[in-house]
Amino acid sequence: MARILAVLAACLFLGGCADWPPYAVRTGPHGGVEIVYANCDRETEKLVQIAFVVVEGDTYDENEPRIWQLDFPTPTALTSVEVGQTPQGAVETIPYRRPDPQQPVNVVIAYDERTHASEEVFTLDELDDGKTLYHYKWRSPKEFDERCD
Repeated sequence: MARILAVLAACLFLGGCADWPPYAVRTGPHGGVEIVYANCDRETEKLVQIAFVVVEGDTYDENEPRIWQLDFPTPTALTSVEVGQTPQGAVETIPYRRPDPQQPVNVVIAYDERTHASEEVFTLDELDDGKTLYHYKWRSPKEFDERCD
């Protein structure tokens, strides 16, 4: 939780929070967790890393286990990626390990042009109901699809 607050504070300080975080989390077309760019008509930012991190214990630290990680040796604009798929330009440096359905998973996305990462927290159980996590809120498919209207 402290990490999320730090990200939000940095966002407020740097401005431009209306689009933060620019990625959403949902169940993808193949049944896995999908990360999808959700900033409507804005240009997709270039990514350097996507990771799923789980918290062991009561507090988050930089040594928490990563259960999946994609690295982008050349920063890459990516509109979506589903666990189990490796998009062009990415290297899967940590193969996906499915967490317990109730285990909180932190999605940490690092960008080429931002000094900090965005983060969303979800469980597999929360994804089971078909909703999308966007801007720290769960949205129905209809609400998510209508966000750009």
